[in-house]
Amino acid sequence: GESAYDLISLHKQFATVTVVISDCPDYVSHELVLKGNVCGMDILDFSPIEGSFHCRAREMGKGVWSFRLPRQKDASLTLELIEDGEFLKEYRVGEAILSGGYSWNKEDLDDIHLELEYNKSSVSVTIKDWEAEKDRQYNY
Repeated sequence: GESAYDLISLHKQFATVTVVISDCPDYVSHELVLKGNVCGMDILDFSPIEGSFHCRAREMGKGVWSFRLPRQKDASLTLELIEDGEFLKEYRVGEAILSGGYSWNKEDLDDIHLELEYNKSSVSVTIKDWEAEKDRQYNY
């Protein structure tokens, strides 16, 4: 005749990252490869686990890619632009994300929007609050 309950709070442990490359030529094929030093999270305390991280972003449309990142512990993330199967350039997006005010320590991780300039090595970061739908934009 007894009953019990517990309130479970789920928290967002990843960041969805959208990448837009401006001035991206239509006549070549591009791939984005992300590399870093955090390969996942500890299932007991959700802390980042150090290890080699490597993934290819999924192309959502011409010049737009998306991927998900586990919680990070440093600014080591790089994004490689591959053109027609050959390495073209590298963007240091981990530094840009942190310089833009992003916090990997929040209980619920925000989403990230990156704008890369094809003809330059500049990165623009917009942080998208997960629940509030507010945007903050920073240039790096």
